[in-house]
Amino acid sequence: YSITEINKNKVFNSDDFNIISQIGQGSFGKIFEVEDKYHRHFALKKIIAYSLKEVEIIKAEYNILYSLQNLEIDLIGIYGIETRKLDRTTYAINVLMELAKCDWEKEIKKRSALKNYYTEKELIIILKKLVKTFSRLQKANVSHRDIKPQNILVFINNKNNKTYYKLADFGEAKELLNDNKPTEK
Repeated sequence: YSITEINKNKVFNSDDFNIISQIGQGSFGKIFEVEDKYHRHFALKKIIAYSLKEVEIIKAEYNILYSLQNLEIDLIGIYGIETRKLDRTTYAINVLMELAKCDWEKEIKKRSALKNYYTEKELIIILKKLVKTFSRLQKANVSHRDIKPQNILVFINNKNNKTYYKLADFGEAKELLNDNKPTEK
């Protein structure tokens, strides 16, 4: 698959990707580094759901995130969602995403161990970008509701070797009505 094919349809076949290694685990699933036939690397989140209602709730998270991709804000890229029925009551949901270097919590711990602490200027730059992201989310009537270092991912631009940060994990996100009350989704 090309990225545009995946983006256009939001559907992909996880069998077309080779698992390199497990890179994370959360309460809702495991995250793997995967590679496609063109040797491009992605993150693949594998989630198990035990009812169609659970499937719809999980897919709603990624549909919120996917719908925000054109806002030009720092959100993790979603390339596709795949749902597979495993048996009568169990489903696997695979989400193909942009691959990060690590989450911000791991980066903070790594820098701390090296005594390479963030400067005030660095933190101001990072926080300004995040505030811009939160502001644009608010204008799009989306509330993230789970802001923490583990949900801020660290990326390295290979062209200029600069570090940048993107918001991830919209599991607690809600779309807001015009009167700013969360919708029941």
